[in-house]
Amino acid sequence: MKEVLLLALSASCLHAPIGEIGAPRIVSVQQRLFDALGRAENCARWLNPGCLRFARQEGARRGPNGYAIFRDVMDGRRALQRRIAHGRGHTVLEFLKGYNPGHAEYSGRVAALGGLELWEVL
Repeated sequence: MKEVLLLALSASCLHAPIGEIGAPRIVSVQQRLFDALGRAENCARWLNPGCLRFARQEGARRGPNGYAIFRDVMDGRRALQRRIAHGRGHTVLEFLKGYNPGHAEYSGRVAALGGLELWEVL
């Protein structure tokens, strides 16, 4: 009886979608960077998860010290996603050095928050 039960279980697993059998979810470098920047920066009051400087982004206006203030959090999220997308082909280190060039330890701190390696390519 045990053999029949095992065969039935293994046959059903062969036809189950991958997400249903407990496969680990793979999160892209871009998504991990997005999440890390949101944790590292603190511009929630401006609905700006990445503390982006104002650059005429859709749904944004100029705020204090040149930062963007978005009309809603989704506009802020989309702007950060576009900023990260422009970095495709660069390493995490290259991207972060351009993102916040004035702080030497910034790249390592953000990478650690996202579980990223500085050599990973966006």
